[in-house]
Amino acid sequence: MSRKSLSRATAEALGPIVVPLVTKVALPIAIESLRRGRKFDTEKFFEEARDSLARGVKKSRPELDELKDQLSDRGSEIYEEIRKQGAEVLETLAERGSELAENWMGRVRPHRRRFKWGKVLVVLAVVGVGIAVLSRD
Repeated sequence: MSRKSLSRATAEALGPIVVPLVTKVALPIAIESLRRGRKFDTEKFFEEARDSLARGVKKSRPELDELKDQLSDRGSEIYEEIRKQGAEVLETLAERGSELAENWMGRVRPHRRRFKWGKVLVVLAVVGVGIAVLSRD
């Protein structure tokens, strides 16, 4: 079965192809045929179209070179701006990281050397037992 209508997506996809084809090729052929009242000369039309396209390319080449220069300049400006902002972000991250590290170091108590009471008690116990054993004789 054939469809009687095109879907919207198909029409949108074909639009950029069909519209220039009709306006640049089909309409000029039909108008030229009606104007002259005789058979359409395809060779002459082809030569005129090729010359017209060549003139358009010659005109547009300096514009393309100028556009390329403008895009290059704009790209370098954007690159410099991004580098600047990236450096600022890295600097901010470094500052916040150092602040966080300082806060953590402030929370950690320094390890003090403590007097070892356990060893002193063991030594006193051994001395006390030794004195008790020796004093019994």
